[in-house]
Amino acid sequence: MHPAPSRLVSASAVVLFDAPAGQAPGPGWLRIAGDRVVATGHGAPPHTADEHVDEGILVPGLVDAQVNGAFGHDVAEAGGAEMADIAQRLPRTGVTAWVPTFVTAPVEQLADRLRRYRALRAELARDDRPRARLLPAHVEGPFLAPTRSGAHRAEWLCEPTPPRVALLVDAGGEDLGYLTLAPELPHAEAAVTALVDAGVRVSLGHSEADAATVHRAADLGARLVTHLFNAQSPLHHRAPGVVGAALADDRLTLGLIVDLHHVAADAVRVAFAAAPGRVMIVTDAVASAGMPPGEYRLGGVDLVVQEGQPPRRADGVLAGSGARMDESIGRAVSVGVDLVTAVRAATAVPARALGHTELGELRPGALADMTVLDGTRCAAVPPGSPAAVARETPASPPALPGRSGILTRVAREIPASSPVLPGRSPLVCCVARETPRRSAPATGRGTRPGPGGDPLATGASRVENP
Repeated sequence: MHPAPSRLVSASAVVLFDAPAGQAPGPGWLRIAGDRVVATGHGAPPHTADEHVDEGILVPGLVDAQVNGAFGHDVAEAGGAEMADIAQRLPRTGVTAWVPTFVTAPVEQLADRLRRYRALRAELARDDRPRARLLPAHVEGPFLAPTRSGAHRAEWLCEPTPPRVALLVDAGGEDLGYLTLAPELPHAEAAVTALVDAGVRVSLGHSEADAATVHRAADLGARLVTHLFNAQSPLHHRAPGVVGAALADDRLTLGLIVDLHHVAADAVRVAFAAAPGRVMIVTDAVASAGMPPGEYRLGGVDLVVQEGQPPRRADGVLAGSGARMDESIGRAVSVGVDLVTAVRAATAVPARALGHTELGELRPGALADMTVLDGTRCAAVPPGSPAAVARETPASPPALPGRSGILTRVAREIPASSPVLPGRSPLVCCVARETPRRSAPATGRGTRPGPGGDPLATGASRVENP
């Protein structure tokens, strides 16, 4: 078998695996053979590149570790066509790999959803159309503290008894990536051990646990914390709770929703400062993500989304977000997180935490999934080449301190015929901002598209200045 032909890609600004935090991205290059990066370097390429990214910042494809839904589809209720639709649209937000999240339901229902998800992943693996990679799923609940249930249905919460845990493990197999539970519940320690022994990562969340209980769960193998600060015992100087223990325990990777509704700007800064290299940006997106205001669903719960606000239940409780990963990077930068650190929190950190070390970094041996973040125009290759992507310049580019091109609104995807994108992989996204457009209120539940039939064009999700 002949080796795959290689192509050289250069960029005026690129975040390679060894980019120093705290410094603005500089020029660099990478060589791609097949679907893999085989060499990288800083500065000018060794010879004229086959493609050059002149505008924007070339970064690894974004990895979202917690997606409850998007584009009008609720993961809990979605069929194969709806799941495929989410996967095909997510690259427009820079996401090249994602973790579907199944929220609290009766254990038998969750097991059935995991079985269907296994079949779906196997089916889509045989389909070479470009889409964001579906990673093993996340089950959030039903083993949660009733006092910290958030938007989860309290009547379905239960203890993680061995038979219940075994049912989910057997149903999910290798397609169950991680499970969120409250470590203070009866049977929780045995559940953590059983899950870890089965190869399922354990995340701590929706919990009243004290710090000692969190550290004990980490001793047993728990390695993640679900949406830090939200639905968990807070930090007090004499009772550190889940938040304090999570920030202090170097073994834990911390999911963080950076929409500036779930977590305030100062708390975002605290998390990144206290846990360097351990914060992973997640959207916790629900069906309203990429859609106009209206009514949506989350695991059997009705949600209402008002203009400029996150999704809420009828009683006002926050219920996931309408955030995008590309915008979340912009928000992190806007509150003082340096760009390279923010990018890694959306790429390398979640990829490592979930065990997908071939994702999230532009380094030799990694999958060559890439995204171009650009707040003014979109061009992944020189104009006129076969892979050229239309440029579009907004009327008012985003205002961020320093480089403004991080905050993004709309994305275009390099077509499968691109020489950078042979067949299914790597997936190359090109992200650009456009002037938001107000759409009419949604009717029904998660079914009304934006202008031109593209939900992303509605501008329904807005960035707020902290």
